[in-house]
Amino acid sequence: MQVSVKIAAVSKYGDHQVEIRCKDTDRLIWRAWDFEKDFKEDLERELLRLAPL
Repeated sequence: MQVSVKIAAVSKYGDHQVEIRCKDTDRLIWRAWDFEKDFKEDLERELLRLAPL
């Protein structure tokens, strides 16, 4: 499955909302704000789950 990763929104405070979506269907797979607890770890986990090495 091919996915796209993009910044979906930016708050007035400069926070970023990141989305992972299926390229073929545009179905939302994962979304989070960069200020959320464990954001980086969760993003890395989701990316590895979707595209294992």
